[in-house]
Amino acid sequence: MVGVEDMLRTSSQRTLGVRGRSLLAFAAVAGAYVGAAKLGLELSVAHGVITPVWPPTGIALAALLLLGPRYWPAVAMGAFVTNATSGVSADVAAAISVGNTLAALAGVYLLRRVDFRPSLERVGDVLWLTLLAAFAATTISATNGVTTLVLAGSPAASPYGSAWLLWWLGDAMGVLLVAPVLLIGATRRPKLDRKRLLEALGLVALLAGTSAAVFFGGGWRYPYPIFPLLVLATLRFRTRSSRSSSSPPCAFASSAPPSAVSSLPGSRSAASSRATRRSREMRRPPRRCSRRCSVLPRSASSCSA
Repeated sequence: MVGVEDMLRTSSQRTLGVRGRSLLAFAAVAGAYVGAAKLGLELSVAHGVITPVWPPTGIALAALLLLGPRYWPAVAMGAFVTNATSGVSADVAAAISVGNTLAALAGVYLLRRVDFRPSLERVGDVLWLTLLAAFAATTISATNGVTTLVLAGSPAASPYGSAWLLWWLGDAMGVLLVAPVLLIGATRRPKLDRKRLLEALGLVALLAGTSAAVFFGGGWRYPYPIFPLLVLATLRFRTRSSRSSSSPPCAFASSAPPSAVSSLPGSRSAASSRATRRSREMRRPPRRCSRRCSVLPRSASSCSA
């Protein structure tokens, strides 16, 4: 009898321990979702509940891949709390949370169908993460979210096409920026000695400082110093660094003021402004020749006798 009681007590303690860890993981996933969502909504380019970078999508996907699909209620709760505290009604928040949860579950399902490895050791794993989880599965949340806002009469969903594209890009960017860092950090523990660890920390700090100077310090016209640092990180720390070292520049670029990002060399807005200046110059009245009083192009430096 004593032995049976000890076994039952040990079993109950183990059950309580497992439940406690599950509840802790549940709270961690929901809390991380809400915290990352509030950070995304604080971006200067956010449009209501639609933002061009939505980090919770990457957190939800990584959590369900690492912990299992049974943690979908944590994602749903995090999505509901986020939207309910962002200025929308409770029924709209519930409808949006359904789409966000289904998108994460669809991403996990699709990745498991192609033998996806969360460690991202193979090129195919990165490709499948991009195509299936970032590009395909996020169409569910974008379609559901924008349609819900349209039915609720929200001005954030007008026009529908632009709002859908912005929502989809935000979810896709969240998967591409956040999920790889979490997956690699959880499945491939880096084995670095003290010297290599200091080198890695110094490189990350240098990347963060350079990115901050480019996107916040007025150096957006010259973003080129970032690229050698990324190449150096890849050469020094191989594939793990190439997938993680791009996070600081992307994070700073996402939170930078729209005027800084739109004025980067090669951006669409910068090209548009150059084209506008060129068209204005072409519309200026032609210069008249002082000798013959004939109309000449502005580029003419002299006129014939």
